[in-house]
Amino acid sequence: MKHLLALALAFLCNFAFAQTDTQLRYTSSSRQFFMWNEKTQSYELKDNEEEHSLIDIREQVNKNSGYAVICMTDDGKTRLFHGNITGYTKSENGESTWSLRSKILKSRIVLNVEKKTLTYSYEANDERYMKIFVFKLEFPE
Repeated sequence: MKHLLALALAFLCNFAFAQTDTQLRYTSSSRQFFMWNEKTQSYELKDNEEEHSLIDIREQVNKNSGYAVICMTDDGKTRLFHGNITGYTKSENGESTWSLRSKILKSRIVLNVEKKTLTYSYEANDERYMKIFVFKLEFPE
């Protein structure tokens, strides 16, 4: 009886302190692609794309760890961007920002629910991100 009670107590304690994983999934049918121009010192719009994109953000244990995957279809071909979550912040205006790191790439994702946009910035140098995708998100009504 003591063993059964100890097992039940251990299970309840573990359950009470356990943190669950969350997965956020966003879809987009259009996006804009910007690149940094050294001559003009500004981002230039390179392409407006009416293609499907799927963005998954998997937070494990807490918002500062996990991974993110962005899957984009272009002209019938699929491209994949991904990285481990290394940090999370939420601004005063409600924007969520995940910092990402893959083997060779530093990037970030910024979610603005009010504007229904998700911005993926990547290929960072010491000063800025060189390439940016801005996804127009689709939310179910």
